[in-house]
Amino acid sequence: MTRTPHTRLRQTADSWQQVQAIRQLAQDHAQRFTQNQPSLPPGHRPLFAASDMKDRRDWARMLKLEVKRLITAHLDRAEQLGATRRVAQAPRPEVFHVLARDFPHFQEVTVHLQHARHCRAWAFRSTCA
Repeated sequence: MTRTPHTRLRQTADSWQQVQAIRQLAQDHAQRFTQNQPSLPPGHRPLFAASDMKDRRDWARMLKLEVKRLITAHLDRAEQLGATRRVAQAPRPEVFHVLARDFPHFQEVTVHLQHARHCRAWAFRSTCA
């Protein structure tokens, strides 16, 4: 018997427990990186924490000569720029409707980008499989 992509696995207690265990591992992993994060405005991501910068400066003090000077200058610049960076945000859903209307010959790309945006918004959902 060959499987098609849309064939569902038999739902047994063992497979259900395995899927739940994998899902829990993924959620625990994500929580580890999101707890203790300062609340930031949308579109901003943390670059470093103050404790990380202190550790990096302690490490830089142990270096010698030119490398020490270069690393220290790099760390100084990072502190001047701040601990967060603004990143690009996904476009609003209505933007895709305008693109589809104005550029119908790019429909395949527009649909792909729209689907990718949807998948990022629902990262742990099964709709993006």
